[in-house]
Amino acid sequence: MNKHVGVDTEINEMIALADDVSERAESWADGIADWMTLMHLTPFVLGVRVPKLIAETRVYSPFDREETRLAVCEKVEAVVEGAFALQLSCYASLLQFQASAMEGRFLMSDVRRSFDEISSSALTPAVERLRSNAERLG
Repeated sequence: MNKHVGVDTEINEMIALADDVSERAESWADGIADWMTLMHLTPFVLGVRVPKLIAETRVYSPFDREETRLAVCEKVEAVVEGAFALQLSCYASLLQFQASAMEGRFLMSDVRRSFDEISSSALTPAVERLRSNAERLG
């Protein structure tokens, strides 16, 4: 009976490990997807937006320069939201590390996963703005 309980425990541990590996792979894929979106959509948005910004230089009133105002406001909003998301994600990772260290299950893979989550949470506002710009301008 004890051998069967040990086998069941090992099977449950392997299932939990497989679930953890799949969660880490999804986290890594999200971070890569954010970087790829930034690399692919940025040249498109710049290529469409720069002629509009140049055309707005003919307008005398700064209040009539809609594209310039949108460009500046979106960048500032994305930076501020990304900074707050970065700080919150760092604090969450710190608390998670502390709890896992107190339980004695601190793994280096958790460190890598937390860095992926931190970078993904910091980039998410910028990626959202970039996607909305690509839809609006395209």
